[in-house]
Amino acid sequence: VTITSPTHGDEESWYNNSSPEFVWTLPAGSTEVRTLIAKNITSIPNVRYLPAISSKVVENLDDGVHYFLLRVRSKEGWSDVSNFKVQIDTTPPKPFSVSFREPNERGELTASFQTSDSLSGIDHYDLLLNNKLELQVSAEEAKLPVILPITPRGTTTLTILAYDKAGNSTSLQTSYRSHGPS
Repeated sequence: VTITSPTHGDEESWYNNSSPEFVWTLPAGSTEVRTLIAKNITSIPNVRYLPAISSKVVENLDDGVHYFLLRVRSKEGWSDVSNFKVQIDTTPPKPFSVSFREPNERGELTASFQTSDSLSGIDHYDLLLNNKLELQVSAEEAKLPVILPITPRGTTTLTILAYDKAGNSTSLQTSYRSHGPS
């Protein structure tokens, strides 16, 4: 029996929705279904549904990797155990700070920042200068100092949003003096 999920379609992706829905097509003559949500893929489904159901929403799963397990009974007996993996991460990345280097000869300021996420990992950072998205930096690119676009001379507000692979975010906002053109 093939299981799919309209809410968590890709088994290798992380999701910040902790209540996945699972659906499957019942073989002809199905009389009973047994399901289980487990951390171990080798667990045996034991939650019984008579008559057989063809969908299930599992509410409020903890963060981490889970397996939805399913067996279907028909006149031929029990099917093999089918499974569908879901990866839940509802926790935002850790708070972080930013440091600046003195502007280079072209007046460009360099910023260093980095954070972590214990489950899905960091996907990318959005950098907004004066509330306008100016840069998107990958987690890999953020391992090196980032050259900020030149802004007009004066105070510039920098907002950095760190996104994990499930779409959760943590933000940091600071200001700095720009040495750009007047």
